[in-house]
Amino acid sequence: SELFYRNMITHSLDGIVLTDQSGSIRYCSPSISKISGYETAQLLGRKIFEFVHPADFQQALGAFDTEMRKESQVNYMSMRLLHANGEWVWCTVRGHNLIDNPVFNAMVIYFTNDSKRKAIEDKLRESEQRFRSLVQNVQMGVTMRDPSGKLIMTNRAAEEMLGMNEEELSCSFENTADWDTICEDGTALAVQDHPVPVSIRTGQPVRGIVLGVYRKKYNDRVWILVNTEPILNEEGRVIYVIC
Repeated sequence: SELFYRNMITHSLDGIVLTDQSGSIRYCSPSISKISGYETAQLLGRKIFEFVHPADFQQALGAFDTEMRKESQVNYMSMRLLHANGEWVWCTVRGHNLIDNPVFNAMVIYFTNDSKRKAIEDKLRESEQRFRSLVQNVQMGVTMRDPSGKLIMTNRAAEEMLGMNEEELSCSFENTADWDTICEDGTALAVQDHPVPVSIRTGQPVRGIVLGVYRKKYNDRVWILVNTEPILNEEGRVIYVIC
């Protein structure tokens, strides 16, 4: 049984550290060297906080103290830890207070290398920022809505064109009392027949629809050309609709 658990810990993807109440390291699992580059002998007796990036230090210290009081509401957190090669490595870290457990009598800290996920997350964030910047600066009005019709984003051109702010646009399909949109032939257009709800229902794009939208702000009507593009997931379900 002991051999089984020793092998399981040795080959774990998690590094496991046991500390006392002050954060001094009393035990390191063999798997820690694969993540941190340190041998266990280099870590024993040192404070766990020595390896935390200065920008993450207060967050780590606060989380440790909160877990010591058994008041933690966070299961894990991401922070940078110092690798033996001198580089900072993003890791997912979890702490479990087992000070009162006679077998451990320690704070058990698990951590694993999270660099790849963090790098992908950062790239996605940068990509989204570029996309939002692009959308905000084009002269064409753009809105994006989820399958429930909730507004995800809009740009300045859409707000100016329709005479609505973001809050008004977010509920434009709900305020039917203010709905006054007509087709090109002058007939009234029902809310559910607007290209966006149609794309949400059908999962199909709608192209080249001319609509006359009454603008309450200016007490006039503006004619707009509308195209929609539903974005689908791998299962063919609508994630959101770009209009």
